[in-house]
Amino acid sequence: MSNHTTLAMTAVGLREHAKKIGQAHTRWEAPPKTIMIVTKLHDPALVALTVDAARWLKTLGMTVLLQRELLEQSFAADPDPNSDSDSPAEHRHDTTTAAAAADAAADASDTTGAAAAAGAAGAAAFDPLTASHASIASFASMASMASVSSLASEESSLVSDSLAASAASAAAAPRSDSPRSPEDEFGFWDEAFCASPAASEVDIVVTFGGDGTVLFAAWLFQQKVPPIVPFNLGSLGFLTVFDHAAFKASLLRVLQSDETGLRMNFRMRFSCTVRRKPRSDGAPALDDGAVYNIINDLVVDRGPSPYLSQLELYGNEKHLTTVQADGLVIATPTGSTAYSLSAGGSVVHPDVSAILVTPICPHTLSFRPMILPDTMDVKIVVPRDSRATAWVSFDGRHRVQLQPGDSIQVCASKYPVPTVCFKDQSSDWFHGLEECLAWNRRERQKKLTLS
Repeated sequence: MSNHTTLAMTAVGLREHAKKIGQAHTRWEAPPKTIMIVTKLHDPALVALTVDAARWLKTLGMTVLLQRELLEQSFAADPDPNSDSDSPAEHRHDTTTAAAAADAAADASDTTGAAAAAGAAGAAAFDPLTASHASIASFASMASMASVSSLASEESSLVSDSLAASAASAAAAPRSDSPRSPEDEFGFWDEAFCASPAASEVDIVVTFGGDGTVLFAAWLFQQKVPPIVPFNLGSLGFLTVFDHAAFKASLLRVLQSDETGLRMNFRMRFSCTVRRKPRSDGAPALDDGAVYNIINDLVVDRGPSPYLSQLELYGNEKHLTTVQADGLVIATPTGSTAYSLSAGGSVVHPDVSAILVTPICPHTLSFRPMILPDTMDVKIVVPRDSRATAWVSFDGRHRVQLQPGDSIQVCASKYPVPTVCFKDQSSDWFHGLEECLAWNRRERQKKLTLS
């Protein structure tokens, strides 16, 4: 067989593997034990909601990690959660739990936000980075996910059984008259924890908020990221596919996934490396070689300068073009619906591995957005003869200045972000386009009538 035929068959095989990975139904090999909750601080209603959810997860036997600042705000508002007031903590928990269960059962027949499946969990946390191609591909032979309508009655019984077990456990447990401290009730996380080896103990990350909260959760884990279950409590909700009104039912579905498993969206990230020009004294810059893994976009712009940005764009060390514009957006497929979209870039499905290059207000009529293969290494250089500096931000964070001679190298990261799908990758994505961005929403043309 000739070499070109072999390569062609290999390329087809890789596409088939990629298709099977996208269609795979993943299952827990061991019941998840540690859940980390990421939410917005300084919002009293959201803080109270998050603490209530954390206490409910504790009744399921979970180890729950919260931000210490969030607990400080919560306990400042309610310093004694065990006090015998008109609405003690356990009574409030029972009331909110029962209300949530009723809401979930009522919504199950006509919404897609409360799908849940009963079943036993398996034996070690899912690791998308170490799973082999064969093991991932084998998931594709599993039975397809059951429809939401067929799960309505199962969901109601699942929540009821869980609540009954929790109530029985609470009734059997001896009650302490002394108030519990936050240290006794929860664990805590911060950025240092997420960057440490201890972060590998986190099985699931639950986010309460909007798309920005999901981006922040992904940013915290600069290497391996636990599966993220995003609940919508924000403004847009493009990435937050789960409705918080069905929080308990949806999370029980994730925690107790049966043999049909869950669909995961492995969102591509970029690895961005800062390169500084050599200093006159020979000493290296402090952030020379710093690497940031981003899920949304890298933006290079002119900052406060009144001049256009002048940038040199390279692909695999080959000069592609000189950019004279307000800036340049290098976006992932996930970030294609963010700043890149506003600048005129294409909308790209998250299953497509690609690098989007979108100019910001280019000073030419012919500089159109491009989509490059993820195998290409992209470099953005501020030329030494540039009139001004440039500024770069990574997922809207860590904004730093680039001097003439500095550069940023961008390539596909080996650490994707797994997010749990509500239904599947395509259904969730198109639903987000229609509901959040009003994609192609137009009144249907009416039949022509002659009077």
